[in-house]
Amino acid sequence: MNITAKLITYNRSSDLKLTLDSWFKSDLCRIPLEILDNASSDETEIMLKEAVLNYPTLQVYRHRINIGSAGNLFRAYERFESDYCWLLCDDDIIHEDRVQLLFDSLELKPDAVLVGSGGVTRSDGGFTGNVQQFIEKGGKFFFAGSFLPGLIFKRKYLQDNNTLLKCYKAAGSIYPHAPLLEEIAMSAAHIICLDEPLIERKPNDDTKFIEANWLYEGMHAGSYLTHYQDNWNNDFIECQGFHQVKHTILAILHLKAVGLLSISRAITLVVSIPGKWWWLKILLLCSIFIPQFILQLGRKLIGTSRNREQVNKSLRI
Repeated sequence: MNITAKLITYNRSSDLKLTLDSWFKSDLCRIPLEILDNASSDETEIMLKEAVLNYPTLQVYRHRINIGSAGNLFRAYERFESDYCWLLCDDDIIHEDRVQLLFDSLELKPDAVLVGSGGVTRSDGGFTGNVQQFIEKGGKFFFAGSFLPGLIFKRKYLQDNNTLLKCYKAAGSIYPHAPLLEEIAMSAAHIICLDEPLIERKPNDDTKFIEANWLYEGMHAGSYLTHYQDNWNNDFIECQGFHQVKHTILAILHLKAVGLLSISRAITLVVSIPGKWWWLKILLLCSIFIPQFILQLGRKLIGTSRNREQVNKSLRI
């Protein structure tokens, strides 16, 4: 069982201590663990020095400067050398009584294991098969994989098809690991989904999808919500009603802002909105095409005006 874990952290010394205590008092201590401290300015450095004395197998790598959350994630990816990779966060809940489920699954040598829950109700536990079968049965692979600690995967998926490079290019997204999920899915990887989640996101009022935070995150995620249309649209934004409408609006706004919204993509997104929101479909289509029409008309008028000025100048000369 060749697996290692990397835990990325920044300025959460108290949460990190609880996570480490939970890790090392369970059978997870059999898995080599390395902490990547992103130059924390709180008590993290001191706490980790004490933790190394208490847990001799613990490894700590501290950046000299803060390289950003995505940078810390990528550095963890780069440092993996084991067959299986598990990336952890510093404030999640570990269910110590379910550790054996993980070890039993790894004995079957799957390509990936879904071990977590990102705070949503799970109904797809106990699955064994390839990713496409999982999705066809209603499993939310992309949604589950968006929760970083919820996926254990083989290192080869970071190396195949320049996946890590694609992740670098996605550094500005709230889901910079989306290309990794896509690589696993498109390769028809053999996966196992645990009967019950081993790790879950810690409830926290500061990280709930309150409106302002949700809008911010949605704007950054918009490019991936649409770029991986066939899978993400049917999976990550599987929620119905107004939540799907909000995701769609944000995706459209994001793509318009970065100049990547094609007419065909816009129509596809708008059509994906549930039928009862027909009035909003019309409104969105108008908001997309009318400004484009006005912009094109304005460019033509400006171009015509400039041509006339050039002609007048040449006549005066």
